[in-house]
Amino acid sequence: MMKYAVLDIGSNSIRMLICEVITGQIVHAEKQLKTTRLGKGVNASGALAEDRMAASIEAIASFKAVAESQGVNQMIAMATSAVRDASNRALFLERVKAATAIDIEVLSGEVEAEIGYLGVLKGVTREIDELLVIDIGGGSTEFILGNAQGIAEKISLNIGAVRMTDMFFAGDTPDKEGLEAYMTKQLIPLKSTFEHRKSRIAVGIGGTASTFAAMALALKTYDRERIHGFKVGIAQIEMMNRKLQTVDLDTRRKIPGLDPNRADIIIAGGIILQSILSHFSYDGMTSSDFDNLEGYLYHKVLDI
Repeated sequence: MMKYAVLDIGSNSIRMLICEVITGQIVHAEKQLKTTRLGKGVNASGALAEDRMAASIEAIASFKAVAESQGVNQMIAMATSAVRDASNRALFLERVKAATAIDIEVLSGEVEAEIGYLGVLKGVTREIDELLVIDIGGGSTEFILGNAQGIAEKISLNIGAVRMTDMFFAGDTPDKEGLEAYMTKQLIPLKSTFEHRKSRIAVGIGGTASTFAAMALALKTYDRERIHGFKVGIAQIEMMNRKLQTVDLDTRRKIPGLDPNRADIIIAGGIILQSILSHFSYDGMTSSDFDNLEGYLYHKVLDI
């Protein structure tokens, strides 16, 4: 038996999976999350901010200490949109290495899509014909279409919840209509790719998807067993979006199922999610707690 830790350095949060692997299967898994907002401002400045880098390095060091205290045999780490797009990413990677001795692999959008899809497949317990995996992150969203045999299409777009909040909700006049129009413009080129496919199952991974599932369930604390495989209908997503858009930030922070640290970016995340499902005529989204953390472990260590 081996014990692994997997780090995902994202635009909004840094997450860690600690698990054991027995005969190629992930068991006794737990996930932890720290919100560091590493991608804040990257879209405008092109660089990671000093305070966001410092907070993220502190979080990574803290996670490493937890992993070591639990007897982890191997730790692997990946970074996605914020680090991928930043002009000073080399500086950040060097600082992480100096502070923690951890090497971080910066994933391309295509590889990020592949490992997200792999993670979802590992969590599917029934036979599937075809599905569309939607991974809404802080900086980007990945679309992965495929079946149990493999991936048919994979696309990564820079339309994450943090990035869109910075673009449309950072000023004094929030621009909901502007984001909706921007989403339509971004999604139109994808319509021909997905429209003719037979897939009628949309699976959501990432913080936005799990948050909408948690809000639909009114969870007081995150419960991966209840989140995994839970379907949220498009009508309920529309209803939750209307509520989120009509209450202030303090009220949003008190909504059951919504992490208070995500309350300021959830409006953008919700518009992204609803726009995608509506544009491609899906009746809802099934949430998967198996995501790119599990996918990266299989991709990097377990040779799958």
